[in-house]
Amino acid sequence: MIKGKTLIIWDWNGTLLDDRAVCIASMNRMLAQRGMPLVSETRYQELFRFPVKDYYVDLGFDFDQEPFEALSVEFIDHYRELQPAASLYNGAVDLLDAFQKLGLKQIILSAMERSTLIQDVTDRGITPYFDAILGAEDHYAHGKAAIARDYLDSSGLVADEIIMLGDTEHDYDVSAILGCTCILISQGHHDAARLMATGARVQKNLPGVFNFLINP
Repeated sequence: MIKGKTLIIWDWNGTLLDDRAVCIASMNRMLAQRGMPLVSETRYQELFRFPVKDYYVDLGFDFDQEPFEALSVEFIDHYRELQPAASLYNGAVDLLDAFQKLGLKQIILSAMERSTLIQDVTDRGITPYFDAILGAEDHYAHGKAAIARDYLDSSGLVADEIIMLGDTEHDYDVSAILGCTCILISQGHHDAARLMATGARVQKNLPGVFNFLINP
């Protein structure tokens, strides 16, 4: 599958960065402060989705009482406090290094606000692996397809040359819009059942991706 490919598009949260527990803890702080039911890890993987506003509604937030924008900022404040405890997934650097040695370009595509994203990647010492780090203009996590489309239009790359690596149904949806190959990893924000329902190839973890693409 790697033959003929020139670009790897990486998702960040839940794909390279193991931050699921941080996201759950951040949201549970908000829910507890409001006397609302907390979300378990299993329930989180069932409910979390894009657009993120819908996930907030599923948890019971009422935007007539509290605007989504204010809730988003509150979540990010909690997330930033807890996120330093999140580390790269096992096998992340090995796979980044293998792609680089094969001469593949690599970019990060995330719904995270761009300056925050760049700082997170820099803090973990892996910035040199990437040709571009693409994030959103704000903290509201609206989606990634338009960001990716703008990059590809300016790069001259075609869909057949691209593999997208992600951990959510939304990553698959973005890959479908772009028309590129998608591999989903089930250790992140969506469970294996949700990911397999997309029809994409699903791997359990990054070493699984390595064995599938690099060392079959």
